[in-house]
This record gives sequence, structure tokens and C-alpha cells, in this order.
Amino acid sequence: MLRLVVLLSIPAAILACTPLPPGQEKQKMFLVEGLTELPLEFVYATKAMNKYPKIARSSSEALKNIRNYVRKSVRTVIKRLVGQAGRPQSEQDTVAKQVVPTIYEYEPMECVKAMDLDKVTATSPINDDYTCLVKNDAVQKVGFLPIQKLPIPPNYRLFFVDLTIKNRELSELDRAKWEQVLAEVKKQLAKGTYGRFFTNVNLKFFG
Repeated sequence: MLRLVVLLSIPAAILACTPLPPGQEKQKMFLVEGLTELPLEFVYATKAMNKYPKIARSSSEALKNIRNYVRKSVRTVIKRLVGQAGRPQSEQDTVAKQVVPTIYEYEPMECVKAMDLDKVTATSPINDDYTCLVKNDAVQKVGFLPIQKLPIPPNYRLFFVDLTIKNRELSELDRAKWEQVLAEVKKQLAKGTYGRFFTNVNLKFFG
């Protein structure tokens, strides 16, 4: 596999830590789609779920978990890019922090209740609509009265990421080079803590 620095052909001198003046930051937005299951940390419940303590306790907590995972993946790729260009660790960290990912207008899924997916039967029915059906530390289906097990609604299986680019040199990269960066971000998402959920997702830029 070609190294990212070869793909991008960015000389080391270009990857300096030059910040853009306030108000001149560049924005890039990309879509992450194709999730079929959700980590428990990416959904939330307002009532304590003692059997599933990994479920976030609020929408904002679930959103923070998603944002932190995406941010770590994006910044890992940027640091690798800068490092492969021969720049020291201090510059790798500085440039990575000049790319700020935020999750754009995504509302995490609320679990009214949660139960084991495999235990939903006619004799053990679902008691509440929008019950998260859990297996292998993931919400795999959504339950509705009395024993309906439906796929997670599409609006919860995709989200937009808005990149605020504060580094002058990165802001001047063309679309083709950013597409290559995005391909590396996709690989990184599939390697991390929640990697198994991102193995088959698609990432694409908008605008």
C-alpha cells in the first residue's frame, strides 16, 4: 500500500504549523453512512439501564462519544501525514489540532428501554416502543410492541462531520488530496475502539 505521504505528494516545507487568522478558517463537510449497528455509547437513555451501563445517559453524552471517536481518527491521520513528511512530534500534534471535527446536526437515538435481542419472544414480548435490542454490546434492532424487531431507522445510521481547518497549508489542499485524506480516515475509523461498526461505511465529501 502506498504511504499516505506519497499519495499526497506534500513536501515537508508545506506542512508547517501556520494558522489561519481568526475568521478565515476553511470548512469541509463529509458524510459517514452505512452503519448497521450502533455502539451502546452512541445511543442514550434518560433512565438508568443497569444491565447496559455503557449506554450514554444523555443525548449530549452520546454525541460527545461520537465526536471524540471521529476527532481521534481524523487527527491520527493528520499526525501520520505530517510525521511521514519528516516533521517532528510537536508539529504533528500542532497541525492535527488545527483540524477540528464536529458532528453536524445529528440527534442520537434514544432507548426508551433496552433488552437482549435474542430474548424477544411471544412469551417475553417488548413492553415499550423504541426499545433498543442489544447483542454483542451493540444496538442491532429497535423493538416495537409486541415482538417487532426492526432495523435501526436510517437517520441514526449516518451522520455529517464538519471539519474546521485552521492550518493555512492544509486549507489550500485541492479536492483530490482531501479525498485521499478521507480514504485514510475511513481506514482509521475501522481500526479504533469502535472499528467493527465502521468496517463497511462509506465516507464522501459534500460541496
